[in-house]
Amino acid sequence: MSFRRTRKNYVKSSIQTKDLVKYVGEGLLTSEGEKWKKQRKMMQPAFHKKQLQNLLSGMQSTIVEEYKKIKPEQAIDVYPILNDLAFQTVVQSLFTTAARPDEMERLQYITEANQRVLVRELRQPYLSWWFKVSGTLRKHTKLSEEARDILKRIVNERKDSGARYDDSLDMLLETRYDDGKGMTEAQLIDEILIIFTAGHETTSNALTFTFQLLAKHPQWQEKIVEESLELEDSDLMHRVSSSKICQQVLEEAMRLYPPAYFIDRVNVTTDSFNGMTFKPGCNLLFSVYEIHRHPNCGRMQKPLNRNGLQMVGYPIRHNIFRLGLDHANVLVIILRCLK
Repeated sequence: MSFRRTRKNYVKSSIQTKDLVKYVGEGLLTSEGEKWKKQRKMMQPAFHKKQLQNLLSGMQSTIVEEYKKIKPEQAIDVYPILNDLAFQTVVQSLFTTAARPDEMERLQYITEANQRVLVRELRQPYLSWWFKVSGTLRKHTKLSEEARDILKRIVNERKDSGARYDDSLDMLLETRYDDGKGMTEAQLIDEILIIFTAGHETTSNALTFTFQLLAKHPQWQEKIVEESLELEDSDLMHRVSSSKICQQVLEEAMRLYPPAYFIDRVNVTTDSFNGMTFKPGCNLLFSVYEIHRHPNCGRMQKPLNRNGLQMVGYPIRHNIFRLGLDHANVLVIILRCLK
């Protein structure tokens, strides 16, 4: 049996379709089946690499401003800085100048607070009754409603103004289903919430682990700087697409420390694998972290000399999380601006 051949027998678990929905609604990350296909098909063009050109300068200025918070020649905890950097970059790419700083600060607080309580729900399912009777779930559901109100104001203000900023919000407002209709307000808000929730945390985690690896292997810092200096006279889009060493380092960092470190699915009907039988409704977890280290996956046991690059004993050989405007491309921009 191959899970790939029987993929239609597996659906997303309640972690995504129920637990996460409480906080971010039914968007691309949490939807399933035909709804997911419909939403994916409509949204994909809005996040194509070609659209990245319109967002680059704003993203770069935001990154540079966050970079100023880093004080040289002293030990610092980079995660809070990179977490803020990732969040502000998402804000800039989505809203440009439409977002008020106080609202974005509140939205960041809500996003991170809801992420923390979701993790508690998943790690401590035996306390589900307490989360209900103590008012914890009610409190965070209200926070989600507050976040929606903030986003509704921004969306309606953009619609009423008629102004165009060529940002991600414009792209989402202009996307259309096959019947020519756009997203409802509720669906649009759901997708924006998911971009905030899934986008900024995974990016900040990937950056933090990348910085840790670069600190342990400073020779790769030098290689990135040398590559950056060689491309300094070209436009930003060309520098991003031509930063091969930077991209390979990021891909290797995400292989070693994948931001999405496991995938879970539930089988609809009875299935079997390697002598094991799974009755309907089994929650199966696939460890991306371990798959990326398995010697039989991608010939990892054999050194692969791609452009002479090899880091921490593993070959840099493939693109990870490829989906239009993916993590690697966004992270290349960030690392280039932090060179």
